[in-house]
Amino acid sequence: MRYDNKPINIYYGLFLGLLFVAAIVITFLFVPRQGKFRYEFQKGKPWMHETLYAPFSFAINKPEAEIKAETDSLLATQNPYFQIDNTIGKEKTREFAIYFNKTWAQFHRNADPIPPADDVRKNYIQLIERIYKQGILEQSIEFYPELKNKSALTKISGNFAQEISIQDIYSLKSAYEKILSTCSLRDGEMLYGPSAFCKSLKLNQFITANLFFDKNRTDLATQETMSSLSLTQGMIQAGERVISKGDLVMQDSFEVLESLRTAYEKGRGENTNLHLIAAGQISFVTIVFFILFLYLYHFRKDYLVKKRRILCLLLSVVGWIVICSFIIQTNIISLYTVPIVILAIIIRTFFDSRTAIFTMIATLLLIGFFAPNGFEFILVQMIASFVAIVSLQKLHRRAHLIYTALFITLSYGLIYFSLSLMHEGNLQTIDYSNFKWFAINGILILIAYPLIYVFEKVFGFVSDVTLLELSDTNHPLLRKLAENAPGTFQHSIQVANLAEEAILQLGGNPMLVRAGALYHDIGKSENAQFFTENQLSGENPHNELSEKESAQVIIDHVTAGENIARKNNLPESIIDFIVSHHGTSKTGYFYTQYVNKHPDEDVDPTDFTYPGPVPTSKEVAVVMLADSLEAASRSLSEKNEESLRSLIDNIFKIKMNEGQLANSELTFHDISALKEIYFQKLKNIYHVRIKYPKLKQK
Repeated sequence: MRYDNKPINIYYGLFLGLLFVAAIVITFLFVPRQGKFRYEFQKGKPWMHETLYAPFSFAINKPEAEIKAETDSLLATQNPYFQIDNTIGKEKTREFAIYFNKTWAQFHRNADPIPPADDVRKNYIQLIERIYKQGILEQSIEFYPELKNKSALTKISGNFAQEISIQDIYSLKSAYEKILSTCSLRDGEMLYGPSAFCKSLKLNQFITANLFFDKNRTDLATQETMSSLSLTQGMIQAGERVISKGDLVMQDSFEVLESLRTAYEKGRGENTNLHLIAAGQISFVTIVFFILFLYLYHFRKDYLVKKRRILCLLLSVVGWIVICSFIIQTNIISLYTVPIVILAIIIRTFFDSRTAIFTMIATLLLIGFFAPNGFEFILVQMIASFVAIVSLQKLHRRAHLIYTALFITLSYGLIYFSLSLMHEGNLQTIDYSNFKWFAINGILILIAYPLIYVFEKVFGFVSDVTLLELSDTNHPLLRKLAENAPGTFQHSIQVANLAEEAILQLGGNPMLVRAGALYHDIGKSENAQFFTENQLSGENPHNELSEKESAQVIIDHVTAGENIARKNNLPESIIDFIVSHHGTSKTGYFYTQYVNKHPDEDVDPTDFTYPGPVPTSKEVAVVMLADSLEAASRSLSEKNEESLRSLIDNIFKIKMNEGQLANSELTFHDISALKEIYFQKLKNIYHVRIKYPKLKQK
């Protein structure tokens, strides 16, 4: 009774083939064109492979820490360049001379005669010229990041460069204060006139910045300095032994192996053939996607035969591969910042846990194929994905995703810390900066919440959050059903209770079952009086209709329900319950009546048959059975264990004989279990008690 065995026709098979080929081609195009070092190794662990000899000559790269230390040392000796504009000082000095004469005459207007000003003016001008010659910055030194931790700068004046101490440079404020303090010296009056005169001068209007940072010249000088930095520390010649089998990979040999891996993957080897590398890459990508196809074909063909599902699956895999490839090639951020675990969350939400795990394995194999430290990357991401799938058993509220993100972040940190301890054996040498990326990753995982909404709208899926919202009995459609057809509304609630309990024990999606059961008879909100559960007055409008007309009114509630659902944008998964909960069965009451009244007529059963289709999932099948049982159990004159078991056996037998369960995912074991579940549930609903024996008379 499994839908999984449904054959795939040739046209859909061609579509699937093109879809997988497209995924393979896109993945291949984004895989970096470089060789892949075949050996895996870890610092502090034995070399487990055969003795390795250098396949070509290569340079030994310096460790990043050493390069950084040398870089910092070189940059510390590199002075920033500042350009001085001498014309500013000359112009301001000329303006000051004119201003000085006017101010001197005004200050001594009551003196007779006015003291000579030539020497005083000359002293002021010389003081101002000295300050301008040293250089005046617009702001204080601490406001210039270029001067941080610097003791000197290089001053450019025309074609001459001069190294000058930062202490000898003025800012606008310090230049002004220098002039005032000089004039206020004990012998200042002999050189600069009375102190009151000095203070009356508005010297700040003649103090202007004339020293400016020269970024282009500084950058050029920095590049020249950095060009002298050597990134290597020796050479390994072709054929030279790199490491022997069983040797410990210590710091020196680790640096040599890392250098060989870098040289190999950048295609520096003499025997590297880029065409063969490309052939190997496309072969590997094809194998991984083929394995993914085999998994779907043998275990989840129901996903494979639905275009939206397989398109979503492949787009998600290819999308994360493209994102990770871009991050790796641009190196803008750490790869550990990318929340790849979102893929597991999305697949877990809309598919199932097993598919999520298998999809993550395939995706991580393809990304780890070109990611730095591929083994570590796959291990860390795989364990984090397991944590995500296990911790996110339900997504009814935002808090569930927040808890999952927290668990994932903690798992990242613990796994990385454990691996680092194994590799380094030293707490001081662990790169703790990666924990920052893990924290950012955990925050970015929360993007999954709006992404789930996007996937719902684009692919027509339905999440537990949406199902929870639909199951609210205050939903407008359910309120309308409760008002127009109160009996049907109560019937739907009882069906939801029955089916939800069944699917919980059987295994499935209880949220989907509950929502589907609540809406399965939504079409009865129109013409509600034609259905027995809503005929409270005892009047039956079917008395005025023929059997065929009555049957058509009853059958129409399925079509009406589908129209209402589509008009109100209910998900396709809910519509499946509406159109399939009667399958292709007959309206038995009116069909039997018509046959009895027309014994000599060759009756066409299609006039009394629901349009279908039959259920294609166990969730819909469970609701179909619960619907029939709940309705039929109400008509039992006596409700006891025998009558309930007989009713259940009879309805199951009819559904199976009519082929209503043929395309569902129910097995014979499931059907046996369902019979017992429904029996126990109905017994509790109707409070069936054991029959007490009568006391025999002696």
